[in-house]
Amino acid sequence: MNTIQVKDLSFSYLNFALKKISFSLNKKDICAILGPNGAGKSTLLKCLASVLRPQIGSIVINGTDIANFRRKKYSSLVSYIPQTINILQPFKVIDIVVSGVNPQLKFFQYPSQQHYKKAFELLDEFNLTYLANRHMNEISGGELQLAFFLRALMTDSIIFLLDEPTAFLDFKNQSLVLSTIIKIAKEKEKTILVSLHDPNQVSLIANLVLLLKDGVMLDFGDSNSILMEDNLSKLYNMRIKTINSDKGKFFMHQFDFIDYEK
Repeated sequence: MNTIQVKDLSFSYLNFALKKISFSLNKKDICAILGPNGAGKSTLLKCLASVLRPQIGSIVINGTDIANFRRKKYSSLVSYIPQTINILQPFKVIDIVVSGVNPQLKFFQYPSQQHYKKAFELLDEFNLTYLANRHMNEISGGELQLAFFLRALMTDSIIFLLDEPTAFLDFKNQSLVLSTIIKIAKEKEKTILVSLHDPNQVSLIANLVLLLKDGVMLDFGDSNSILMEDNLSKLYNMRIKTINSDKGKFFMHQFDFIDYEK
């Protein structure tokens, strides 16, 4: 059984529309949504997170249509981490991580010492113990992303929806975030759908790729077959060249643009 199955998902507002998006993912899959600005990557993730309600199509989680889930149950299965995380209060990192158990608590119930113990164990497992008592407004953007990854692990979510988690990060923090995504998928056996801008980052972490342009899914499948010069050139309307080395395959652009609309 697929962890998540999306069929003919469509959503429209103003002058933009997602059109009949279909794909399925399993446990341990990392699927990267790749596309230019305005392609609909964030809109797709918000539909899957139930922030937006698609007008057409279905989303099935572990065999159950999401229309049949109560909001609290769905939020415990699917964790959505937006591109911009706004922290209005200077909470400590440990408290943010522990708050991942909130969907499991009853009304007026508070996290227990066991929950805090689990949170500290997660911080230790990911070599982030040094962050535990630091306030959220005192840490870097990469560390903020990692704290919310661990919060989702506290929730025991089976699906992670990550909207451009490497945006605005320096090279070191990008690497840290990407390596953590791989660890969460493989060691914690989570299904991850992540939007990214850089095909090189996609080739490093994703086993599946969904190409999205103007709300239309151009292609979906194994990363090795999808990340090809022709596909990427069409996606970005510019010439993309592949560089093969003993370290793998890399992509670079050539600053000459192609009008694929003609």
